[in-house]
Amino acid sequence: MKNSKQDESPSKAGVAKAAGVIVKFVAKEFLWVLVILLVGIPLAFVFVYVIEAYSSHGIKAELNGLSDKLPLIFIAYVYSVLGVYFTRMVVSAINTMIKG
Repeated sequence: MKNSKQDESPSKAGVAKAAGVIVKFVAKEFLWVLVILLVGIPLAFVFVYVIEAYSSHGIKAELNGLSDKLPLIFIAYVYSVLGVYFTRMVVSAINTMIKG
């Protein structure tokens, strides 16, 4: 007869290993989100600077008309963060396809 503790050990070890992998994945994604949020700030400022410095008055007026409720820097920040995160996901998918 086998002891019930021996039967539970492999499943508990598997659950603990899976939990460790999940915790590592969540921690990695959290750090990526922090990095992307920080990288989005200078990208948004560059985007707004290029628009302010090199676009015509009509384009600036149109952009300001579109963003009556939100400042242009906030909209640029959101687009920068989404763009960087999307790029990261595409690169990750390509790496997965190359390795697999």
